[in-house]
Amino acid sequence: MEFGIVGPIEARRADGSPFPIGGPQVRALLAALALDAGRVVGRKRLIDELYGEQPPGDAGHALQSQVSRLRRALRNGVGEGELVQSGGAGYRLAVDPEAVDALRFGRLAARGRKAVQDKDFGAAMTLLEEALGLWRGPALADVRDAPFAQGRAARLTEARLAAEEDRAEAALAVGEPLAVVGYLSELVAAQPLRERARALLMRGLYAAGRQAEALESFEQGRRLLADELGADPSAELMDAHLAILRADVGAAVSNRRLPTPLTSFVGRDAELARLAPLVARARLVTLTGPGGTGKTRLALAAGSRVRGEVCFVEMAPLVDGVQAAQAIANALGGRDLSARAAGGPRDTESRLVVMLVDRPLLLILDNCEHVVLDVARLAHRLLVACPGLRILATSREALRVTGEMLFPVPQLPTAPTDSALADQLAAPAVRLFAERAAAVSLRTRAPSAWSPASAPASTRPGPARAPGPPRRRPRQPPIRPALVRRRRPRSRCPPDRRASLVLVAHRPLRRRPGRRQSPATRTEFGPGGSHVPRRAAGRSRRRAVRGVCGGGRAGT
Repeated sequence: MEFGIVGPIEARRADGSPFPIGGPQVRALLAALALDAGRVVGRKRLIDELYGEQPPGDAGHALQSQVSRLRRALRNGVGEGELVQSGGAGYRLAVDPEAVDALRFGRLAARGRKAVQDKDFGAAMTLLEEALGLWRGPALADVRDAPFAQGRAARLTEARLAAEEDRAEAALAVGEPLAVVGYLSELVAAQPLRERARALLMRGLYAAGRQAEALESFEQGRRLLADELGADPSAELMDAHLAILRADVGAAVSNRRLPTPLTSFVGRDAELARLAPLVARARLVTLTGPGGTGKTRLALAAGSRVRGEVCFVEMAPLVDGVQAAQAIANALGGRDLSARAAGGPRDTESRLVVMLVDRPLLLILDNCEHVVLDVARLAHRLLVACPGLRILATSREALRVTGEMLFPVPQLPTAPTDSALADQLAAPAVRLFAERAAAVSLRTRAPSAWSPASAPASTRPGPARAPGPPRRRPRQPPIRPALVRRRRPRSRCPPDRRASLVLVAHRPLRRRPGRRQSPATRTEFGPGGSHVPRRAAGRSRRRAVRGVCGGGRAGT
């Protein structure tokens, strides 16, 4: 059972359906008990809160009568035991405080404010939106005539306004000014003397590119304070005004630096559902898999779900992993870190640490495989020095950093070949191929455009036909072992050097110059230096080398 206080008073069953409680006195009694759920409220206090300075002649009997009506209404609504219990010198509503929306709102709002103070703005947004979503209207809306209701409603309303200001501050910190300008404008219009709300509105307007309106809002607030209160603007309002004049408002720059995907997100909903909570709780997550499996697209989709600052860094253009720190700084909008400021750290990575040390951030490092050693070392250093940093990397192999959580990205599945045509067309791999092909050629149709009527008769789904007589394959002469031995390709590569080539072929390429190489180039980065595989390759036939290294295909 749940009880609604922030709005009209109501009681709801476990399935969320409300049920009638009674008249105004019974609803006021329920509100008074619910605001102190789980605790005993004295009879004298209840009499004062319900009847004020003019109680009835027999106030104790009148209170007991209202309690009996409330108990009967609750029993009829949920069919449970006594929820209103007598205890000591008063009564107690025997429910969990979380069952009362006003108390749950207070707890969530307090946690949201603490998250704002800790600069965990993504968590603050989630908590405060959940808290404000509990409000269904003015607090104690239908029992405002009760003597206790005015003071309690005023305190709840003030808490709601403070929560809205906290939510606006968090939204500006994560780069979402357009989300707050609307309700902050309404809040300032209704409460023109709330200086914090006006300062946040000014910052939001400036961040949304409306500088003139931000300055006009300050002038309106300054005149209003002078005319009605004879006071000057607060320090917070003056700071916001000066920041706008100096173009030094941090919220003016969007904190969600993600490239816009040019293709649709197909076939990875299950992986995204598993990846999103993993990214939220882990410091380092690496998406691994062969090239072309969709690691980058999955990382972008996961990053778009994160509340807070997100930055995407493309590692593929880097020739050397030493440039990784400067690439991250460039993506964050920072200046050239190669020029050392007076008194600052000497090396580029140390200056990047200074930039990120107090910054809650999700950093997406894409295509790390060709500079994986340098990226792994830099990631380890940043994670140790920057407690608010999280990293989501994509690579063909793991970074092998302490605390890393691997997330293999498999190939998109296809339907069995003997399944119906509709099932084959609905397979994620087929849908992805059809959509990408349709983007290249207008003559290609996506699976949604297919229908059984338009399919060839031999491929239309329908009832299974009775199998015909088995067809006999032409009889083949038996293969003689001697012929097999005669046809087996011989290699001039000695067994020990052939083993070296096999080791090179299956060893992770953690130090290769490019993303795709021929087998000959691949042997340059094997164990034991380049002379061992090069000498072995030079004495063997090209067919033997290709047989060992996978036929010359990239990534084998």
